Amino acid sequence: MAPCPPSATSAGLTHFSPVNPDWRRHVICAIPDQTTEDRKRHSAPTSVPSQDDLAIQARHPSDTAQRGAAVAQLLDLSLLQQLANDDTAPEVREAAATRYQQLLCASASAELSLAAQQVALAASDDAQLIELVAINAQEPTLRRAALERVTTPAVLAECAVNDAVAGHRSFAVERLHDRAALELVARQIGKKDKHIHRVARDKLRHLAEQEARPAQIRAQGEELCAKVARLVVPAMRSKIGRCWCIWNGNGLRWQMKRQQIYPPNFRQNGNDF
Repeated sequence: MAPCPPSATSAGLTHFSPVNPDWRRHVICAIPDQTTEDRKRHSAPTSVPSQDDLAIQARHPSDTAQRGAAVAQLLDLSLLQQLANDDTAPEVREAAATRYQQLLCASASAELSLAAQQVALAASDDAQLIELVAINAQEPTLRRAALERVTTPAVLAECAVNDAVAGHRSFAVERLHDRAALELVARQIGKKDKHIHRVARDKLRHLAEQEARPAQIRAQGEELCAKVARLVVPAMRSKIGRCWCIWNGNGLRWQMKRQQIYPPNFRQNGNDF
């Protein structure tokens, strides 16, 4: 922009009028360049605290709010775990636990390596944290490592339906044995993954067969007892006394009573004859 003429001062602005052909140029020159000033102000370098400085602030016992703000920027998983477990301030413990979860679920970077995330996950025995990583971690390797330690049916069902990796979905559904969770997977996966849908349906069918098997075995045993009872010769019964066949769930068992008199309608634990 051209420099303003000497007359373009704040005192001289009262003399500008349309009569003067240069009045517009003088007024424009007299107005400060706000855009340039804002650009200079915003482009001024801002100091970013180092991780060492943040660690010192996070440990400082005086200002809880400042400690929480520092914790929210930490990348040291070991320090965060220590603060989450041992710090005396509840706010700091909560902030450290939240930040720890965020970093385990975040993508690996130069400041936060995948190896550090894997070590932290392997060292944790917190079931809720492991389940959180299994569902939300950005790194597939971490999700799989967490998934191998998950036992909650609802979490396995969530991974079987929504994990982005087909191998993870298949691994999750193979570990499911809960009827309600399998029904949820079969219902939600639909046609998105035919393999998962088929596995869930097959496992549900197998569960139904297992649940019906005891009743089937008992019915077959009772039928076998009845057949055996019809094969006994009356003369033989008169010699050995009363005897009966019992189905006890594992097989046939004979019981005999010599010279014992029973009522005509006697029946004990099975087919009496």
